This record gives sequence, C-alpha cells and structure tokens, in this order.
Amino acid sequence: MIRKKKYILALILTATLSTNFFYKVSAAFPGLKRLYGEDRYTTSLKVAQDGWSSSYYAILACGEDYPDALSAVPLAKKYNAPILLTHRNYIDSSVLNELKSLQVQRVVIIGGAGSVSEKIVSELNSLGISTERIGGADRYETSIKIAEKFGNVDTLTVATGEDYADAISVGAAAAAMEVPVVLVPKNTMPNTTKEYINRLRTIKSSEYSNPQNGQKDNTKDNVGAFRKMKVFVVGDNNIVSDNVVREFENTFKDEGGIQQFGNVERIIGQDKYERNINIVARFLQNYEGKTIEYDDHKKSKDDYDKTQYSTEYDLFNLNNIFIASGDGFADALSGAALAAKTKSPVILSGNSNSQMLKNFILDKIPNYDNNSTAPEYLTVLGGEAVMPDNRVNDIFGTVIFDSGVDFTNSSVKFKDKQFEKLVRDKVGIHDRELHYSDLKNITSLDLSNKGIGDITGLEYFSGLQSLDLSYNQITNVKPIIKLYALENLNLSHNQIMDISYISNLRNLKQLSLSDNKISNLDDSRKSEKDYDEKDYDKVSQNVFKYLTNLTFLDLSNSNIKASTSNKNRINSGDLDNLKVLTNLVSLNLKGNSLGSLSDLEKLTSLKTLNLSKTGISSLTSLEKLVNLEQLDISLNNNIDGKDLKPLQKLYNLKYLDASSNNIDDLTYIGGLTYLNTLYLEDNPIRDYTPILNYKNSLYYRDFDAALVEESDNFYSTDSIINGQIKNQISEFESAYNYSNYSKLKLRQLYRPYDLGAYNTKLTELYKDREWLNSQLSFGGLSALQLKDINDDLTSIEDQIADINKKDDMNRKVKDLQNQLITTYTPKDMAKIINEINYIYADYRYDDYRVEVDRCSRDIEKMKAQLQIISMQSPSYSGASSVEDIKYELEQRQRDLDFAQEKVGMYDNYRNFFNAISSVIEEN
Repeated sequence: MIRKKKYILALILTATLSTNFFYKVSAAFPGLKRLYGEDRYTTSLKVAQDGWSSSYYAILACGEDYPDALSAVPLAKKYNAPILLTHRNYIDSSVLNELKSLQVQRVVIIGGAGSVSEKIVSELNSLGISTERIGGADRYETSIKIAEKFGNVDTLTVATGEDYADAISVGAAAAAMEVPVVLVPKNTMPNTTKEYINRLRTIKSSEYSNPQNGQKDNTKDNVGAFRKMKVFVVGDNNIVSDNVVREFENTFKDEGGIQQFGNVERIIGQDKYERNINIVARFLQNYEGKTIEYDDHKKSKDDYDKTQYSTEYDLFNLNNIFIASGDGFADALSGAALAAKTKSPVILSGNSNSQMLKNFILDKIPNYDNNSTAPEYLTVLGGEAVMPDNRVNDIFGTVIFDSGVDFTNSSVKFKDKQFEKLVRDKVGIHDRELHYSDLKNITSLDLSNKGIGDITGLEYFSGLQSLDLSYNQITNVKPIIKLYALENLNLSHNQIMDISYISNLRNLKQLSLSDNKISNLDDSRKSEKDYDEKDYDKVSQNVFKYLTNLTFLDLSNSNIKASTSNKNRINSGDLDNLKVLTNLVSLNLKGNSLGSLSDLEKLTSLKTLNLSKTGISSLTSLEKLVNLEQLDISLNNNIDGKDLKPLQKLYNLKYLDASSNNIDDLTYIGGLTYLNTLYLEDNPIRDYTPILNYKNSLYYRDFDAALVEESDNFYSTDSIINGQIKNQISEFESAYNYSNYSKLKLRQLYRPYDLGAYNTKLTELYKDREWLNSQLSFGGLSALQLKDINDDLTSIEDQIADINKKDDMNRKVKDLQNQLITTYTPKDMAKIINEINYIYADYRYDDYRVEVDRCSRDIEKMKAQLQIISMQSPSYSGASSVEDIKYELEQRQRDLDFAQEKVGMYDNYRNFFNAISSVIEEN
C-alpha cells in the first residue's frame, strides 16, 4: 500500500515525495559514524576495530575480487567474527597486527589457493593462528561448503553468483536468520547445489515429527519424512531463471511429486538498489506494522502465518542502519559482518539513486509511521570519495548532520585563505572550525571578483543551487563535481582549462564559462572514484552528455582581444558536443573560431544565439532554428548579402545585429516583420529599400530608416558639379558598385545613440581590468603569464579609448542631428547630412587605421616570439607555446586584413563626402 505521508528514521517529514524541503521532528539524534580507511583493506580493519575488542574467529577473504567471499556474511555472524580483507598473494602487516590485537585463534579462509594463497596460510600459522580453508572448485561450490556449516537448516537464501550486490543484500538477512546464502548461476543449477538441497530434502534422525509446525519427537517412526522448507530467491527470471527456481520447488515435493513441503519466494526489483531495499522491507520484524508476541520457543502455525517468515523472531531491526556504496563490494562486505551482529540491514547507494532510495524507504518500509522511533545509530561504510556526505544527507535527511553530532569527517578544510574568510563571513562563524552542517543549507553563493584561486572546501556546500565564481583566478573546479543541486553556475573570467568536472551536474540550467581557456568538450568525469584512485577518472565522453536540462550556455570570449592563449578555443568540431542540449534556449559562442554550423541544427529550442566574431560565412544551418528571436552575426567580414538568405525563414526574429560585415544587399531580411532591433552599421550597403517597411516598427537601429526625399530640381543636372568631383564620384561608384551616387549622398550613414549607451560595456571593461590587475597581485606567475596579462590589460585600455572616441564622435553627430530636426530647406538638410556622414566616415577611417597599427604591432611581436622560441632547446615550454602563438598570429592576421579593407573603404567615403561638401558650398 502506498502511503501519501510516511516518515523515515523519524528524521524526515515531507509533504510529498517530490519536495526537497525537510524539517526536524521530535526525536533523539542518532549516533552517526563513518568507518573508512585509505583503501578497502584498512576499511575492513576499521570495521573490525569498531565491532570487536576480541574474537576467537576471524574470516579472511580476498579483497581483489568478490566471488568466493559473497557467502561469508552469515558465517561471520555464526562465528561472531569480523571479515578482514587481504590481497591475493600477500597479507598486509596491518591486518596481521589486527589479528593479534583481537587475539584471534582461528582464521577461516574463504576460497581456494587462487583466492588466498598458501603463502598467507603459512604466515598465519607461523604466528600461532590455526586456519581452516573453505573453498570449492568455483564460487558455487564454495557457497555450498559454507552452507554445510549451518547444518540441517529449513530456510535458504539464494542469490546470483554473477554479481555481488544481491548476495550482500540478502546476506545480512540470512545472517539475522542464521541461515546460509547459496549462490547459483542464472540458468542452470550446479550438481553440487542439487546434491546439497537433496540432502536437506528429508528429515534425518527424526528431527521433526510434524513438518507443519516443527514439533520435535525422539521416536524413529518419522525417518525419511519431508522437511518444510522456505527458499528466498533474490531477483526475477532475468537474474535467476525460472529453470533454477523450479529445481528448488521440485526438490521439496514428495516422491509422487504431488504434496509440496516447501515453497520459493522471489524478492524482486528492477535493479540491485531496488532489490536491496525490498529485501530490507521483506525481513523487518514488524513487516505489517504490528508487534508480534512470541511465546518463548513454542512454535505454532499461527506464528508463522502472522510473520510470513519461516523463523520466529530473529529478523531485521532498524535500531542501526548501515549504508554502503553499491559500486563496489568490499566496504559493503566487511561492513555487513558488523551489521549482522545487531541484525541490521545494509543499504546500498549509487550515484544517482538517492531519490529512489528515499521513495522506497518511505514506501516499502511500512513500520516507519507516525509512531516510529529514531534509530540509535547510522553507520556509513567507506570514505567521502565513495559515500559522500551530501549523498547520505540526501537519503536520510538533514538532522543527522546537525552540528551537535560528532561526525568523523564533518570539519571543512580550505586551502585558499581568502575563500575561507569569505565563507566564514557568509555564515557568520569566526571562532571555531566550520562543519558540513554549517554549509549544507546554503543555497546561493556569490563570490565574484574576490581573488579566489582554490575552491577546495566548496564540496561541502551540498545544497547550493546558485553559484557565482566569475572574475577569479580559479584553474581547478574539481570540488564542484558533487554539487548535484546546482542549477545556476557562473565560472566566467577564470583560468579554467578542464571543465570535465561539471559533467554530472544534471540539474544545471544556466552555465557561463566565458573567458576561460577551454578548448576541449570531449571529456567528462566519473562522479565516483574508487578506493585507490588519486583523482576521479576522466572519461572520453561528451562533457554535456547528461546536462540536458541546460537552457543557457555561454562559451564566449567577451572583451579581451590581445592574448588568445587566455581565450576559449571552441571550433566547429566541438559543436558536435552541443547536439544533446535540445532544451537550450540561449547560446553564446562569441569570439570563438567556428567554421561550419551544421551541428547546431538540432538546437531547435534556441531563442538567442550569438555568433559575433566567429569567422563564419555560411548561415545555411540557421534556417532550421525557426524559434530564434535574437541573433548576433556581427564582426564576421566574410558574410555578404547573399549569405543572409537562410535568415528569411526566421520569422520569429526580433533582434538582429549584422553590423561590421560585408553586407551589400538587404533583400533576404525584408520579410522579418517581427524585427524591433536591427544593427547594420559598418557595411557597404547599397540600397535600404528592402527594409523601409520597418521604419515604424524598429525601436533600436543604427541607420536612417526614412530616406530623405529627393527634389526633382536638386542636383538634377551635372552642370552644378565640376569635373574633378564627377571623376571622384565615378571612381567611387566603380569601386563599390553604386549605380546612383545620389542615394549615398542623401543617405545618413550614422544615427546617434543616446548618451551613456556604452556605460554597461565600460563597466564590464573596468571589471575585466580589475580582474586582470588582481591576477597580477595574486603572484606566482611566470614571465610569459605576466606578458599575457599585460597584453590583455593593453587591449582593455585600447577598448576603453575606442569607446571614448566613439562617444566623442557620437556627441558631434547628435548635435548635428538636433540641427537637422529644425532644418527645412533641402540644401541645408543635405549639408547637415553630408557633414554627419563625413564625421562618421572620418571616425571609422581613423578607428580602422589604429586597428591596422595594433594588428601590425602584435604580428611583429608574435613573429619575434616564434623566432626566439625556435632558438630554444626542444624542452622549452611556457604559457605561450608555439601552437598558441601560431594560432594567435593567424587570428591577428585575419583582423589585419579586415581592418585594411575597411580603411580603404572609409577613406573613399571621406573623399566622397568631402567632394559633396565642396559641391554644396559652391552652389
């Protein structure tokens, strides 16, 4: 029965299973501890030390593989012994020392010599410890030999021998019932197993006279009577086939095959985690939420019917719960021996099943209701690497990490003092160590432009939903790998090269990575690291594969021009990685070197796309992005009028920036009726007629939407223009293919913007400048890194100067524009328009001439750098590698070519408008 409201561990109260907000109920806090070591072998020692002060027996199993050890948990309970792990061919000295400390007299070795070598046996014997080996030809025979240690049981648990999780899960239940775990293959039952259950088939020595209720009788009249058996099989037909299950069912029938003296019950689930929690639910003492009273050892059919089990009272209780990773067998195996001592379950957790575990615990464990009491203990098996605090918290609620709880691994360590100070300021704690509980409930953190270089300690902010680390000196973002709750992440303006650590942040909706050093989108990370790994494994898999909730992605290079080695380097080949982001609404690729855009075709949800200064020419792939509302294709000098053809299908387009291209024809954007913003500045446009219908709908534009009416008598004959001016006009027409110079003469090339329009960009540039200066103060930079930063600072200063120069030009034009509004005579209007055009053309000429000088200067520097590097030894290395400089040189050469072309264009403009001015003055 699915309950709408349930409680787990008296710690979590949730109105619905979908909410993430928890609050505490009145209950005692559980004792919380983590048992772990540097590897699986020392973890098994920690478990032994926690559960045993001394022990006559110890179980020794191979830690390198799981098969033989899977059936060892019930045996550990039978002998009240810890399970210690060893290498296959040698035993660690720490394990030997622990055996001595526990005063172990006898070690039971699980598996043959291939699992635990004879050399280890000899070493144990030399210490005066006797040994017993339980091993068979394979894992199945080993499980039978272990099962035989339990005598003539009337209950069996059965699990696949082809994986470890089911055997460990049911092993804790088997230990609680003091019965064995029998391993079987999926499809066929081994002969050794058949022989074993046949031996259990009949009651020898008249152990029972009544197979229905188990009453004992010492008479010999019932020799050969059938034993009433119960078999629990873990898994459905896909795990343990019906063929194997029928072997059990048929064995426990009478000789005529009619009367059944036993039954098989499957415990199923769609995966190992669901089967694990179903086993826990199945073997609780109060399965139906009732208290079952037993009359000492008097057994009755009624007792069996109430509990639905074949044993009377040795079943699970939840006073202590153990939780271990389901991604490895070792911690769960050694921990299960300790769990068996208190008849406690072992819950298996995976990387992405926390919500499922919560739901199943709440739904499948019926006795967790309003009257539940809190457990006394919660034991985490394994270190933070395999069982992170935030995962445990996500499953079991927030109260277990209360600051009053002594949790072994709860203190937070920082490497960056500035980061620590900012965190302490955030939580208002300066007089003690910070703990996980101090940080876990913080949902938003803004640490932008704070001079942070190392974010170690951020991993404890498990509740973060919004994080801004922009404008810092961060190079390594590994600590964010477990921040699964993150929805908004800003890492822009840092020094990040490896973004693979974001690959498992599946709740991310907004991600900004602009102005970093990213060139690879092909790598991701395992979100779990195994015991002996130094780092989370890197996987050759699209970093965005699981980030399909992303709606906003910024990979741009925003303002800095000079140092390409400090830029993202996304190319057209990388765009293939973006195809999975089908929910993406906004994508910014500005300043990257792209070619083909074909891999963007599947991003049909896109509404905003920035392709400014990406080196593109073909826009064909954009015609499928019919939901686009904002598009920036500025600063791509290869785009001409014909290239705009795919845009005619973007009927929803409201914003288009096509400035600073080579567009000479506007035919294909004439039908974009929803446009309210259109920027076309700095293009050799010959005719604005196709977009004149926009003149009343455009709120923002940089051109004259209403051409000045031409008078029939105004410049109607060539007689008013002298020969020299006519020749200049003719040359200009020929060079730029203008068929009617009067359109250019009467067209206002530039319309002024409102004063302060560039304040936002200036603010960004000032912030960039502050960020770069903070990098200089951060210290520890190489000479080449210093050069890169200084180059970037020069670039920013140049851009600030450029904006100020444009503002100055704009003021002059604005004054003339105000005069134009109050001017009514055609000649005066033409004179003002011509003056505006001359001022703008002269500004543009000077602007591009300065850019030519800058590019030429940079190119000469880079060529000199290449020459110097060529004289270095082959082992030479630095921040500016040969590849970096060559790449940068190519970029600047392209900028130079573009600027030189524009210098010629605007020089012609200046000459033309100067000539027109002379004509107007003379007439």
